[in-house]
Amino acid sequence: MGFALGSPRTWQGCLCHDIVLEHADIRLLVNDGARTELSRAVTGALACNRTLLGWTWTCADIGEAARAIGSRSGVELAHDPGTTCLQVPTELTPGALTLLEAVDGADAPVDHPNAVSSIDHLVLMAPDAEQPASVYADNFALRPRVRDLPRGRYAFLKAGETILEISANREAPAPAAAWGLALQSADITRSVASAQGAGHEVSGPNKAIQGGLIASVIDAPGGIPLAFMQAEAKD
Repeated sequence: MGFALGSPRTWQGCLCHDIVLEHADIRLLVNDGARTELSRAVTGALACNRTLLGWTWTCADIGEAARAIGSRSGVELAHDPGTTCLQVPTELTPGALTLLEAVDGADAPVDHPNAVSSIDHLVLMAPDAEQPASVYADNFALRPRVRDLPRGRYAFLKAGETILEISANREAPAPAAAWGLALQSADITRSVASAQGAGHEVSGPNKAIQGGLIASVIDAPGGIPLAFMQAEAKD
């Protein structure tokens, strides 16, 4: 689809490739059967038929981050001083396997042939958008902005340069499920052409409810709903 993949490597017991973006990476995992703690967590997530498992939040000091989360949530995040990756208890992060990861001096962003530059937003589906939004607000100090839009009720929480979008869907698993992601493109026409050239069906571009343009990949690899977005041009 026009992404430049990093070399395969082992990450916490799983085979992985990274797609390096401007403000975040996309990590593609293959559970290789290793008996590490994370591999068990990934196996559990896959048992729920999830292909988008969740996300890692990078931090300069895992211990400080764990103490801050524990202070807000009342749940202790036990860790060793040398920990470089720490799983957050699932009750604190509805719908997503969430980890704290030490900053590791990642490679510089790559200019992908499909014009994708960053993750615009990640999507959680939930029966009620406000309930999981309040959990993230209470435990991580993310401020939800709830809006009624033509397609339903949404909560938006800004985490660094990325938006966590929670969409209300009465048929979604309770309390929530990681669902899909939207990628920011500098040239959505190029992104669409790249996906189509790889044999994928794409809907759009159309006007996005957030503003700008959006195009959805109907049959995205791995079964993860995927969209390209292009921001509105500034005058």
